[in-house]
Amino acid sequence: MEKRGQVTIFIIISVVIVGAIVVFFVFKDSIFSIDKKVDPEIEPIHRFAKKCVETTLVDGARSVGLQGGYFELPVNFLDTGQSQIAYGYHQGTNTLASLDIIERQISKYVNLALPICLDESNFPEFEITKKEANSRIKIKDNYISVSVDFPITISKQER
Repeated sequence: MEKRGQVTIFIIISVVIVGAIVVFFVFKDSIFSIDKKVDPEIEPIHRFAKKCVETTLVDGARSVGLQGGYFELPVNFLDTGQSQIAYGYHQGTNTLASLDIIERQISKYVNLALPICLDESNFPEFEITKKEANSRIKIKDNYISVSVDFPITISKQER
C-alpha cells in the first residue's frame, strides 16, 4: 500500500509540472512582453527613444570606462590635460571602483544624458514633456543590461 501512495504523489507532481510548462509556453508572450502596443502615429518617437537609450548606454559605459570606473570622479584622480582618470591605486591603497559603483556611475550618466538625447525639436509636430529618467544597470560577463523608467508625454493638438 505504501508504494502505491508514493507513485500517486509522483504522478500528481508530474502532472503539475507538465501543466506549469504548458501554461508558461502558452502565456509567455503576454507575461514577458517588453514593448506594449505603440500607436503608429508616435512609433517614430518610440524608435528614436529606444535608440537614445542604446546610444546613451554605450556612451556612458565608454565614458565611465575611460575615467577609471567613474562618471563623477572621486577626490583623487589624474588629470592628463585631455582627460581625467580615477586612480586605481593611490598611496598604498586600492581605490579601484567596485562593479556596483561602476553600475551606479553608468546609471547616473544615462539618467543625465537621456533627456538631452531625446530632443523634442526633432518632432516639431508633437508636444513632448519629459520627466526624470531612472535607470538600473547590470553588468554581466559579456554584456550590459539596462532597465529605464523614462516617463514622457506625447501630445498632438488635442490627442
